[in-house]
Amino acid sequence: MRKRCLSGLLLAVITLGFTAPGKAQLYSDFSATSNDDAPANVYFGAAKDDDGNYIRGATVVVATTLMDFVAVTDRRGRFRLTLPVDIAPSDVEARCSHNAYRGSRVVRRLPRGDALTPVELSCRLL
Repeated sequence: MRKRCLSGLLLAVITLGFTAPGKAQLYSDFSATSNDDAPANVYFGAAKDDDGNYIRGATVVVATTLMDFVAVTDRRGRFRLTLPVDIAPSDVEARCSHNAYRGSRVVRRLPRGDALTPVELSCRLL
């Protein structure tokens, strides 16, 4: 019995390894800090409801032509994503969602001048 379970598990892992999505996704943890000094574009913000309450567990997607960057808001409703430095804010589309809400709006605040980073995204769940 144990041998059968292990072989089934191995088959599942191999199958998952060969199943590739049409577009890659990169997930980020708001609480994780990076010691890497490499240049990057930072996207940050929060998810709120119509009453201004912060929403925990909202999914935030910053989509580019090559990859979707995905974050989930923390217990305070906040998120942070780090994108490669060569992706301009004009080349991304942001969206957010949560199972308890039917829709959303995202407001993007760009940095001043010619700067590419940081970009603030305010997600309003409806």
